[in-house]
Amino acid sequence: MGAALCAGRLEKENLVLAKRVETGDAKVVRLSLGAKEAADELAVLKSHKAKLEKLCRTLQADRAAAAAAAPAEGDGEAA
Repeated sequence: MGAALCAGRLEKENLVLAKRVETGDAKVVRLSLGAKEAADELAVLKSHKAKLEKLCRTLQADRAAAAAAAPAEGDGEAA
């Protein structure tokens, strides 16, 4: 009878440990999926940032060119 009780406790402990392992595996899968989604989002955001920086540089260059052209036109009109 003592062996049966010991076996029953071991089976119960085995089930508890198997449940913990299953839960841990599920958490690992969720975390890895979250990390992949974060990496994908980071790639998209870096791409958007690069496009915006390029746009800003283009607009600054256009503004600088317009500012450089404006005084030259103003000097010609005043003369």
